[in-house]
Amino acid sequence: MLGRGVRYFEELVEETAAKGDSKVIQGKEAFFMYDSLGFPLDLTELMAEEAGFSVDSDGFAAEMQAQKDRSRLAAQLQKQVGDGAPLVLQAEETAWLAARSLPPTDDAEKYAWDVTAAASVQAIFTADGFLEAGKAASAATGAVGVVLDRSAFYAEAGGQVADQGELKVMDSEGNVAATVAVHDVQVYAGYVLHLGTVTSGEVKDADSVVPAVDYERRKKVVPNHTITHVLNHALRQVLGGDVAQKGSLVNDDKLRFDFSHNKALTPKQLSEVERLVQESIGEALPVFSEVLPLQEAQQISGLQAVFGEVYPDPVRVISVGHDINDIRNDLENEQWATRSIEFCGGQHLSNTADAECFALVEETAVAKGVRRIVAVTRDSARQAAAIGCELADAASALGGMTASDLEDRTAELRKELEEKGPLISAIKRTEVRAGLEASQKKIAAEKKKVLDATIAAGIGHMEAEVKAAVARGDSFVVLDVKLGVDSKAVKKATKILNKEAKTTAILCLSEEDPGSGGKLLCFAVVPETMQKAGLAANEWVNAALGECGGRGGGKSDAAQGQAPSSAKIAAARATAEEVAKGVLVGSP
Repeated sequence: MLGRGVRYFEELVEETAAKGDSKVIQGKEAFFMYDSLGFPLDLTELMAEEAGFSVDSDGFAAEMQAQKDRSRLAAQLQKQVGDGAPLVLQAEETAWLAARSLPPTDDAEKYAWDVTAAASVQAIFTADGFLEAGKAASAATGAVGVVLDRSAFYAEAGGQVADQGELKVMDSEGNVAATVAVHDVQVYAGYVLHLGTVTSGEVKDADSVVPAVDYERRKKVVPNHTITHVLNHALRQVLGGDVAQKGSLVNDDKLRFDFSHNKALTPKQLSEVERLVQESIGEALPVFSEVLPLQEAQQISGLQAVFGEVYPDPVRVISVGHDINDIRNDLENEQWATRSIEFCGGQHLSNTADAECFALVEETAVAKGVRRIVAVTRDSARQAAAIGCELADAASALGGMTASDLEDRTAELRKELEEKGPLISAIKRTEVRAGLEASQKKIAAEKKKVLDATIAAGIGHMEAEVKAAVARGDSFVVLDVKLGVDSKAVKKATKILNKEAKTTAILCLSEEDPGSGGKLLCFAVVPETMQKAGLAANEWVNAALGECGGRGGGKSDAAQGQAPSSAKIAAARATAEEVAKGVLVGSP
């Protein structure tokens, strides 16, 4: 993926430069590199700067927002059935529920575990509206939204995904008569809507249901939420108190945290953030939650809240490491700022130790002045650390390898990094990239050394051949030389030809890699007497390269060019000799 991205960028720069009207990489192109090729915005900006270009970061931000809007729409469309109307309770629907004296759902049990207390179905919502009293929903109904009088399911909020699971409809004898698979939970004006499909039997209002929350899935979500709070605090410690939360996503795979910061974090800063979070996990800090009056809670020293968010009164406070009862006795004590304290209605661990492990797997730009961190906990974090260490050790071992083995192993390791990159610690990924860059420089230096030696030998051989041709009195000569396709070597060779071949026209052919069919380089020098006879260097070069699909440029005295393939070098050589013979043989 990395190689594809570099090639795409290079082609993009060439195309943009060819147009000549701008040296700006458009936001749409930068977003494509981010979204499809895995190139963070800051990496694209760095590459653009090195190429003398800039990046339209505002355009990138607009593309990012458009993608978010598309994703939001796609998620909503997944809940659509029938005529395409999304299962969303608008003001009209919540008013309908209230008009029937149905109280908002009691969802206090969403913070509890292993809840099996029965609830009662208040209403069933479909694409055609609420079902009439006594009318049942079945699998044929399609998507349904079930409103209960009480719920143990967590509804999506605060960046945390909703619980999933089942609602088991019980008959009068306590047997399961029907089931509803719950794939999403949303709350509207206090009414919790359990979205899903009827998988067996039928369900209607007033039915008794037992919640079957997928607590195993929740156990994967909750550590990521608590550690998001710890991460937020760690970022403020490392980057400063002006860091502000700009968004988050917490699910069973990972945690994602967006925050205000104007540049990429350095490897040292990333390491420090990861260390601080891991340290909090290792300290086994208790996590406290308490509902407090909003005015009182806002006075807590070090408390974090999302700017622009409207919080309820009273508000739920989550404190990592500090007992909220102690905090209430001395709200403005600066000690509280040493740990994470936030307003939050989400689900949390009772102790940070339950997160077990933490790995920061990505840090990138998502908009101008906004960075994003993606991280994992528990088994995923252990796996990320293990793979990262394995690749970092492999990168470190490159330094002791011989030049003959280095290039193949570097290519193998680069491929491994592309495949496993999203799964490893960002810090280890940086180490691996540094090792690969050092290896690549070593390979390039070795190749340059070999190329310089090859070119020196090639020029020496060419010079000897030219001197011999001049001594024989040849009017022209076509030579195969070993200079690769190095433009600097051509300048050096041309200088020698101008000095040695005062009476002989010389055309040289050089393969990029002899026998490979790679690029073909051609250059020629024609003395003035041969020009007067009708041989022009630029025409001579173009005739030869034409056999291989190439072209050259220059003047009648000197010219050079390339062809994309040297597969027909024999034909190019024959044509060059034929052209020269046709003009020069028999000339004075």
